[in-house]
Amino acid sequence: MQKGLSENQSIKAESLDPLQDQITALVNLYKSGHVMETEQTCRELLQTYPQSLGVMNILGEALRSQGKLKEALQVYENAIRFDPGLAEIYSNHGNVLKELGRFEDALESYGKAIQVNPDFAMAYYNRGNVLREIGQLDEAVESYDKAIQFRPDFVNAYYNRGIVITKYRANDPQIGFMEELYSQPELKQSDREKLSFALAKAYEDFGEYEKSFNYLERGNLLCKKEQNYSIASDRKLFSKIKELFEAGSLALKVSPGRDTTIQPLFIVGMPRSGTTLIEQILASHSKVHGAGELVTLNELASPIVWSFTVQETSQNRRGISQDKIEAVRNTYLESLAALKVPEKVITDKMPLNFRWVGFILSAFPEAKIIHVNRNPVATCWSIYKQHFRSDGNEYAYDMDDLTEFYKLYIDLMSFWREKFPN
Repeated sequence: MQKGLSENQSIKAESLDPLQDQITALVNLYKSGHVMETEQTCRELLQTYPQSLGVMNILGEALRSQGKLKEALQVYENAIRFDPGLAEIYSNHGNVLKELGRFEDALESYGKAIQVNPDFAMAYYNRGNVLREIGQLDEAVESYDKAIQFRPDFVNAYYNRGIVITKYRANDPQIGFMEELYSQPELKQSDREKLSFALAKAYEDFGEYEKSFNYLERGNLLCKKEQNYSIASDRKLFSKIKELFEAGSLALKVSPGRDTTIQPLFIVGMPRSGTTLIEQILASHSKVHGAGELVTLNELASPIVWSFTVQETSQNRRGISQDKIEAVRNTYLESLAALKVPEKVITDKMPLNFRWVGFILSAFPEAKIIHVNRNPVATCWSIYKQHFRSDGNEYAYDMDDLTEFYKLYIDLMSFWREKFPN
């Protein structure tokens, strides 16, 4: 996830009262991954300094990192009311709106950030990400180019630009800039990873395949070293899912349509199988809203599955309680309602939701599921060429792990078809 806090907090010093040292400590705490502790410290400081925009900015990011999007949105809106002239606040406000699936509102917020600070590279970068998400690719490239113009070492902008651009040409000056950055010994590992994938894509585009694959191998090796991952963890997860849905009743007692007019539509499959294209086709209909890859279902279903790992098998035979199924339903539908869109059919294209098909069919009898298939070799090769940012894709950086995960996927989808034949 792209952090919304700049290396040096750009919030005006006079708005911080005497808190500059605390601000620096908070930024370091947040960047070290202690987001819950960051949230608590921010709330304590705001008791004393309720108008500190720097603290509000960090609190908003800590909340966003935990998936507390409504709370984060409120924090940023409060900050904007205190001072509507801060580009970084508008940009981070836009990031929350993006994660809520409110893409047009997010673009408006980034626009305000750029209006306040026309040289603000991060706002152009974030804007490019939303434009890419909604399929406005030419505009996305322009936005990434603006980000690079104002920040020539902006590795994420180079990487995302490479995803969007159809084909690099051998004389593209961006390749030279990326090579120059890559050669710098002090380059952060995370940046070296992204540049490896970006350069692999560039050289593949104009036929230098050996050079492309060398960069690809380097990038994946760097990513794998960074992950504390074993395919055994996913084997265990998939086994627990099947065990859970083989047990007891499936709690299919929720009355469809009794409490909402919203109809979820889930698009599942392996990453790089075509889920984005399917959503774009569906969202072109006037009654369908494409919400992108929502993390909500994973956050609701995963703890339920793992909670059964500490219980005896005999207890597991109870299946999933009606209360848990209803909690999944209610919380998920609340998250869709929070999008505040007029369309009643809302798509969720998180590919790895294929793991939670049993939860979907139990909690949302009215929902439709589209399972997208693509040639297995093409799918796995395309995955290997990506630098994934989302949790759940740690298998992607090793060809053996990737092959084994694909087998787990095929097996689980066969299980769902057998368990839910209709």
